[in-house]
Amino acid sequence: AEHDGNRLLILTNWKAKNFRLMSVVLDQSKTKNKWKEIIPHREEVLLESFISFPLNIVVLERENGLSHLRVLDRSGNLEKKVRFADPSYTTYFAANPEYNVDKFYYGYSSLRTPDSIFSINLRSGRKSLLKQYEVLGSFSPSVYKVERLHIAARDQTLVPVSLVYKRDKYKKHKNPLFIYGYGSYGNSVDSGFSSSRLSLLDRGFIFAIAHVRGGQELGREWYEDGKMFNKLNTFYDFIDVAKGLISL
Repeated sequence: AEHDGNRLLILTNWKAKNFRLMSVVLDQSKTKNKWKEIIPHREEVLLESFISFPLNIVVLERENGLSHLRVLDRSGNLEKKVRFADPSYTTYFAANPEYNVDKFYYGYSSLRTPDSIFSINLRSGRKSLLKQYEVLGSFSPSVYKVERLHIAARDQTLVPVSLVYKRDKYKKHKNPLFIYGYGSYGNSVDSGFSSSRLSLLDRGFIFAIAHVRGGQELGREWYEDGKMFNKLNTFYDFIDVAKGLISL
């Protein structure tokens, strides 16, 4: 729950597996039937977090395996969506300690983009890069290519796959392949940057992340479909992604 003027905003999984956002005036907050829905539950979208401002609500959501930032008005109507350059990436809320402001801060990273902090104006949508992790040497993001694929597992479930490679080192069916995956406890593996990975890419490796079931990339259902009696799906997904990438 977050204080927002004369009301509380409540992120809850009450009757909503993928969470929903509700509001209630302060003196009625103990009575659940007084709560009003701002963002309803959606089967395909996991509502992860939110920040409130005097005229806006900014939400962090996950859809189709990727995080999204949306700027809403106080009633929950969409005003703008933050756009990102790479087909696979990670974004998150940076520190936003002040309420009475007209901008918010977020972080961004991709398999070729070092961790960066941006500010964005809530009125105009204009973005400003404030800080970026420094990579020593002659690093240039443009020499690497990021791709996003979906590969069918043995039960025909489409598993998202993020990959990166150096453009001038790519040779079809010739590159060594390094695959990473983790699918447990609802932990979503996002496509962030790693400077130590550059040595592999510069030597011709393709680096891939298999976003297997057991994580939460595609919502709570993705997590539940990869735990307990469904745990084998986690390992089958990883094996089938490996086979699928090799056959491309």
